[in-house]
Amino acid sequence: MEIFNNTNEVIGTGNAFVIEKWNGKSWIKEKYETNRIFTDIGYDILPQESRIFETDILAYYPNLTKGKFRIYKTYSYNKDIPITPDEVHKIYSEFSIE
Repeated sequence: MEIFNNTNEVIGTGNAFVIEKWNGKSWIKEKYETNRIFTDIGYDILPQESRIFETDILAYYPNLTKGKFRIYKTYSYNKDIPITPDEVHKIYSEFSIE
């Protein structure tokens, strides 16, 4: 997943992500492999720059079946540190498994 920062502020994010599946009415979080963890590293993305995050989705979500999905990552603006829950934003990317 590539995140492009099209703002004038530095944003921060990490390696964690969530997969959701479309059930025809709403997005439902998929169950992830509970014996897996994310390395908790914070990354700054400068204004007008991007960062690519590569991961093995099936290592964290090995039971994905056919359907429409989306992956999301959270990010925040570094100017908001310390970050409150209302200052956490999500960025989404959709994909399908056929």
